[in-house]
Order: sequence, then C-alpha cells, then structure tokens
Amino acid sequence: MRRGVAHYVLTERVGAIFDTRGGSAALRRPEPALYEGKRFLLKGGMILATAPSSVSLSGFSSVPERLGGGYLLWSREQVYRATTFLGPLSPIASVSVHGAQPWLDGMLLTTSSGSFLLDLRAPEPALRPLRWPGTAQGIALDTQRAARVDVLGRAAVTLDGGATWRDLLATKGVMIRALTPGDGLVVLHPAKGGHPLLLTAEGLVDERKEVALSRSFRPDQRLDASVLLPAPLVVSSRSLAPELVQRAVATGGVLPWGGALATAVDEARVSLLSAAGPWPLQEVGLPQNESGGGRCQAVIAGEVPLVACFIEKGGMVLRLTRALGEPSLEATFPERGRFFAGQEGAFAYAGRCSPSSPSAADLFAASAPSPSPVPLMHSLRQLAVDETPEPEEPPVPPPADEARVCVRDAEGRWSERQLVGDDARRLYRWIPGPSGVTALVAGGEGKREGAAPAPVGVRVVRVRAGDPALKGGQFLALGEPELAERFVESDFWEDEDRSIRGWIELPEDSAEERDGEARDDVAEEERESAEVQGLPETTTRGGRAAGVRIDASGRVTVLSLPKGVTSVVHGGRFALARTEETEEAKAAYFESTDGGASWQPIEGPPVGRLEAPSDTSGAFGCSTLGCSLSDGLVRVGWGGAAPAAPTPPDAREDDAVEGAPGVAAPAQLRPGVLSCRLEKDGVSRLVPPTPAAPPTGGKAGGRAPSSAEGSLVSLASSGSRPMGTLEAGSAGARWSAEILQPFAPGGRPRRLTVRGAPMSRSWGSVAPILMPPGSPEAVDMLLMVERHATRAGERSPSFSLLGSVGHVAAAALLAGERLLVLDTLKDGLLLSGPDGARVALGLTWLGARLGARLTLAARRDGQGLALVSHATSSGELLAGGLDVGRAEVGPLAVIGQLGSLEESEPCQVTPGSLRFVVESPVVLRISTADGAVLREAERDAVMLVTSSGGRLCAEGVEARVPGADEDLLIRARFGPRAAGEVRSGRGSAYARCTLDPGRVSAQP
Repeated sequence: MRRGVAHYVLTERVGAIFDTRGGSAALRRPEPALYEGKRFLLKGGMILATAPSSVSLSGFSSVPERLGGGYLLWSREQVYRATTFLGPLSPIASVSVHGAQPWLDGMLLTTSSGSFLLDLRAPEPALRPLRWPGTAQGIALDTQRAARVDVLGRAAVTLDGGATWRDLLATKGVMIRALTPGDGLVVLHPAKGGHPLLLTAEGLVDERKEVALSRSFRPDQRLDASVLLPAPLVVSSRSLAPELVQRAVATGGVLPWGGALATAVDEARVSLLSAAGPWPLQEVGLPQNESGGGRCQAVIAGEVPLVACFIEKGGMVLRLTRALGEPSLEATFPERGRFFAGQEGAFAYAGRCSPSSPSAADLFAASAPSPSPVPLMHSLRQLAVDETPEPEEPPVPPPADEARVCVRDAEGRWSERQLVGDDARRLYRWIPGPSGVTALVAGGEGKREGAAPAPVGVRVVRVRAGDPALKGGQFLALGEPELAERFVESDFWEDEDRSIRGWIELPEDSAEERDGEARDDVAEEERESAEVQGLPETTTRGGRAAGVRIDASGRVTVLSLPKGVTSVVHGGRFALARTEETEEAKAAYFESTDGGASWQPIEGPPVGRLEAPSDTSGAFGCSTLGCSLSDGLVRVGWGGAAPAAPTPPDAREDDAVEGAPGVAAPAQLRPGVLSCRLEKDGVSRLVPPTPAAPPTGGKAGGRAPSSAEGSLVSLASSGSRPMGTLEAGSAGARWSAEILQPFAPGGRPRRLTVRGAPMSRSWGSVAPILMPPGSPEAVDMLLMVERHATRAGERSPSFSLLGSVGHVAAAALLAGERLLVLDTLKDGLLLSGPDGARVALGLTWLGARLGARLTLAARRDGQGLALVSHATSSGELLAGGLDVGRAEVGPLAVIGQLGSLEESEPCQVTPGSLRFVVESPVVLRISTADGAVLREAERDAVMLVTSSGGRLCAEGVEARVPGADEDLLIRARFGPRAAGEVRSGRGSAYARCTLDPGRVSAQP
C-alpha cells in the first residue's frame, strides 16, 4: 500500500451499491458506486473521486448508447439523469423506483406502481406501462433479445424484438425467481434452485450443458500451495478492499522492500499487501500450538519483519524473510505477558525470557506428528518430536513487587530485565527504546525516597497521578492483550532526547485548556492517595486524545490540540483529529505524524466520520500505513492536499441538481372514503354518558363494557392479538370467544366454545375463508390459535393442527371440508389435513418487493380458484387462474382497478367473475345524525369485492377506526340487503354507510 499522498478506502465491512446493469470485470478497474447515498468512483475500494450532492441516492443504472447513454439514478422519491456518473443530476420524474434495466426500446423502470418504459431518446420522454401485466423484472441484451418475469415467477424470453415470446413454464417447466445481468448475457435463476438458464447472443442456453463461465483455467491455479493466494484474489472489479486492510492500517507496517505486512484476525495467517493499493498479494500460514489457539500481529522492527504471537504457554516471535515462505522462530516466552514496540525497531515482551534457546518444543507437545496443510506447521511439530525436550517445571508466578521484561536488541538478541519494589507495584507499562527499556510508573518526581536503585538496563520514569499538568487526562488502560485488535502496544515511545512521548485522553470539556494554564486545584493529600492507586486510566477510545511529553524527572507537558477537536484516533507517532460540524462549517480534519506536537489540516473523508467501533476490540488506530477511522472506512497514507475553503451547511452541494422533473409520474391510487352516518340515538349507544357526581359512598353511573364486548373477533381484527379466553378444566382446556359473522352488519355476536382445546394460550389471528357457491354466507373466518385452527362457522367446531405458518392472507373451502390456505410469508399454498397442513403448491412471489399484496379468489360459478395480485400504490388488480391439481398458476391478466370500485345493486355475475377479500387504505369517517364528524382516520379496510367484465363491485367492508379510549368497528354491506353498523365496547348503532371509491391521479 502506498504511503505517499493519502487516500480513503472502503472495505468489505460496508455495503456499496454498484450499477444494476452489467457484471463486474475480472480485473480491478474504476467502478461507479453509491455508498451512504453519495456517488463514488472506486477501484478495489480505493476512493478515486466523489460527487457533491444534496440528494441521497439509493440506486443507479448505466444507459446503453443505443438507448441514449449516460446514467439513470434514483432516490426514494425521484429519478434523475446524468450525462456522466459524477456529473450534475437532472430530475426526470417523481416516482419511487426499485430498479432500472435496459429494455428493447427504452429503459425499464420497476416501481411500486408497476413496470414502466422510459425512452430517453424521445423529444418528450414519458413513462409508458408495459403491455405485459404484472411484470416484476425485465432485461434486454439488445434490440432483439430480452427476458421478463412476472410477480408470480412466470418468465418468457424473446429473440425477435418482442414479436414472439417463449413461455418458460410451458416449454421448460420452470419458474424464475430473479433475473440478473451479466457480461453479454442475462442469467435466469430457477425458483427451485439448480443451474440457471442463460440468455446470450446465441439464444437461450442451459448453463449445465453449454456454458461454464467460472470454470475456465486461470494462471493463478498453478501457484505453489505453500504460499496461498488470499480469497480476494478471485478478483472482481466490484470488490471492495478486504477487511484485512482495516487491520493493516491499524496494526501493520511497511516492508523495507515495498508493500505492507499485516496478519489476519484470529487466524494463523500473515499477508503481504500490494504497494500499489490496498489489496493482498500473498498469504503464508503460521505455526500454532496444539490447542490451535493464539493470535498474531505483524511488527516491523527496524528493517526486520516480525510476527508476535500469543500461544498456549505464553508468547513467541517469528522472523520473516523476504519470500515470507518459511519464517524462523526467534524467541519464545514461557509465561503470559504483553508486547511493547517502540521507535527504531525497539521491541519487548512483558514477561520472562525463555531459559533456553527457542525451539519448536516450546510450541508443541511431544506427540505423534499430525498432518497439516501448511508445511511449516508440520515441520515444527516433527522437530518438536525429534528434540524430545526435558520436561520443564511450571513457571512460578512472580511476586507482586517484581516485574520482568524481555528486551530485543538490534541484532535480534533477547535479554531479561527486572524491576522490584514499589516501582514494580505501580508499573503502568514498559517502553522499549534505542537506549534500553523504560518503566513508566506512578510516583513522585525524581527518585522516590527509599526506592531500590534501578537495575542495569532499566530506566524508571515516575509520573504523579494527581499532577495538574495532566489537565485531567487519563492514560489508556492496557486491558487484556488477547482481546484487543492491536495487542502490540506502541502508543508510548522514547524520543530522540530520551523523553517519553505518548497519548492521554482528555476530558470532553477541559477548563485548563480553555484558560490556557494548568490549575493546581488538587490537594496534596489527594495526590498522594492517587499515587498509591496508580496512574488514572480509561478504556475510552476515540475521544479528545492529546500528545504528551514526559521528561526523565517525570515532568508532564500536554501538547495542544487544534481548536474544537472532539475526537482523535492515534497509534505511535501518527494520529487523525476531527472537530464537530457547526452551522457555519462542516467538520474539519487534521493529521499529526510527530505524536501530536504539530497538526496539519487535511481533507476529511467524503463519507463517514472518525468514530470508534461499537465492538471494543474492533480495528481502530493508526500506524505508518494510515488510520482505521470507523467500521469499513480507512485512510491509507499520510500527507495530501489541504482542505477546500469551508462552506456553510445550507449552501453546500445544492448546485448538483439542475432543473425540475419533466416526465409525468405514474398514476397513484388515492384512498376512497367510507362514510357512516349514525341514527339519531347512535352516539348514546356507542359513547357512555358522562357520569354524574356520585353521592357520598356511592358509585358513578354508566356501564363499563364487558370483556366479551371489548374483545369481539372479526375480520378487522388485524395482526396477532389476544383472541378469546382459555380456561383450564378437568376435561381439558376450554376456549371461547365472541364472533362476528363477516360482512353481516346488524347480527348479534355469536359465542363460540371449543372444549378440549389443545392450546396453552389464546393468542392468535384471523383470515377470510372463501365459501363455495350455495353456502349461507360468502365468507367465513379461519381462527388460528397457537398452530391450530378452526372455522368460525362450523356446526361442531374443533381445533385441528395447522402447523407452523407465516402470514395467512386467505383460505378457500374445498370439497371434503378441506381448506386451501395461502401463506404469503412462506410463499406457498397449503392443503389442510388430519396431520397438519402440507404444501400443495410452492409460489414464486416477487410482488412483495414492489409493494404488492397477494390473495385468493373464488370463481362465482364454482369452477375454480385464482390468485389475485393487488398493487397498493396504483390499485391495479391482476388475476391468474389456479390449477391445484397441476400445481400451476396461469398467466396474469388485469381484472380491474380499485379506483373504479363501485356499489352495485346487486353485483352482476358473469362467466369468469371472481370474488375475493382485499385490504386497501380507506378514509373512515363516522358522523352523527346531523352530520357532525365524530371520528375520522385513514386505515386499511377489509373489503369483499367481485370482479366482473372489467368492473369491480364492493359487496362489503369492515374496518376499525382508532380512538383515544377505544376503537370503533365499522361493518357495512352493499347491494339489495344493504346495512351498516358501528360498534364499540359498549354496544352498537345502526348507520347508513356509503363508499366513495378511491381515485387514480398523478402524484403531487
């Protein structure tokens, strides 16, 4: 990775959005992408350029030159066009787009209102509906070859520009769940898995027989297996930088011969990263101990690449060669400790040195060798057996007043040093340096009276814990080394003048810094008490960290931060700082390469912010390579251009959008209005009168609603909710509920009781059941309670096993009292049976992503069933005949539009008429007899609808109107037996209800 001019990089921890058209290349190249709504030009995750914009984009597609060229981009509510990807945006239409792909003669836009064709070459572009109802996806290779699939997974392809279409269900017996574009082809993914079909320039081919896209030979397959190519080298131009890069910039180092070195998280691998960019070139396996545990971190000691590892017995250090292929064992440590790195290759381990020369026996037990895919591991295990070492006594834990450190010199030799007495008890950390090792401890200035003299090779620097010069700052707690992402500590080092340099965390609002002077407001006895406890420590990362200088006598100097800095990420001499955004200007960024002694302004990241990850062990820090700023965002390199002049937030990025939409938006369904006017005394029946003040010792008048009245079960009882009551008895549980017959206003609630109920609680849901012709009622209710179900209208109701279902939208009663149940969450039609429901037909439902709903319909002449798709945005209704025996759904056809719904007296029935229950948003209005609005709200209403000859007729409506105290239930029936009522927990009142259907109109 390059250390020159800094650049920002996105890693695989984030999700970038790429062009919906076309596939990726097998080589890295600049690719347009979106991240957090902004436009970027990326190369392997490296940000090459970005475009300012006040618009948060959610997707884009390049437009073929044959269709006008440039790009289509969209947000949640708007579609834009741009000549170049980073160029100005021109609004086209106010519509919510889910995707866009090239079609035969224009761009196909998939929206919540349906699929539309947009011809950008036309003098006045317009959105035109496709002539194939219910199209969920469509992709064309050119003007002749295209594939499309509807919301139920029925796909077709054309090879002659749409003159003829080949139905894949009819010809190949397959349903398609998705279409994806490739390089010169369209991939059709079967709903039931298996090999995809491919639409190519030669026509429709079977991938198994005629194409093997990912099976061609690559030169990298001949590489020696002992040096492994990392997985990211199965290169894609749309690959972001691997997560390894985030670890590398926080913990790795630069190799003397070029490139960067890093170790993989929780894996025995060391990786070489390219000098040209944040991409791995090579991986090498590392030895592990018998337990298989241990973590490693790469370290550059001067010009020698090392790998420091924790193993079961303690620690070890491996020395790497330029080839990286066979690392050698340089040192082992027999007890658990921690690693410390300083400047100019200084390195140390807080613990004892191994009493003998390092060998493989320090790592592995003397047992039979086991095979391993990594040659080094196998050879070390075999060596451990051959050496047959003498058994060692387990190490004795050092006393509390003794601290040892194993220090590495420039030649790679390790020697042990020791600290004893109070200094050992108050030791904060070891700091290796060119002149030896320094012990930073809590204490007074200079030499403590009565303290033991410092041993040879150890310098002791004591810092007063309550020193006001610290400005309330705290030292970063070292914590458990094996849990930290960066366990080789490098945040303190010995400077050229032998002073100690490092970082401390300042308070969020430092009074000392505001006044520019230290305040000695800590009593002497408090300081002495603090010294006994050690230096003040914190586990906070990413706060107001400042550089600190400590001289040999322990005198502390806190280095200044740029004004307004609130967060800092650091590592060794390197750091980045950020100020908060204000109304006057955006956040400012600074970098330091001298431990906080000086700060230079830099251009901040185009996205994201400097923020410690929520995972306390996540990569967050700096090194000679750069900084890991937050999850998925890194800055590689140091130096670069100064930031642009600050711009007020309200004036930023607004010039990136030019013009106003020029294409009319597709029609939208505006909710209809269901108005119910109560009879004269209706209000008193629904709303209890205000109780008079009770006499002394008396009770207020009025009647509280009974539990039965307050928990009526109707089709408007949406969602999963408490339903009925369950009582334990000697003969088993007894379930009971008050049931309202669907679409039958004026009828009294019927008490339904089931003895021997197999449930343990009464939590459940309801769904409509379409009854066959000749039944007393058109619709019954399916009552589902804890994996069991019963029909509300059964003469002798009993709960039978239904099984685990998702969301039951509707059911139909078949011959033999069997139920066909539509589960839209699990995409299937279930057939009830004595042992529970089984799948009768698996569905490929693609409409949910477009905001459509699915329900069952029954032919009024009793000749079969159908599936009905309802587009909630446009109100369009599509139906496909259902053949349960053949497990097929016929082609979709438009049967109406909810904007044309009407009351008909009666609903006319013609051959092929369908009856179904649908939910649609309606404005619900309840008024008094004199017209005063009592309650009004927009909610989904349950409607019984008949479609006949392109007309839609409303037979009945049920809906709940929310209120502060309780909901009111509206039930209306239209036609020759028209009736209406409004119910509350107190009672019911007759009402005259009329339905003013929704209207289809353009979006505002």
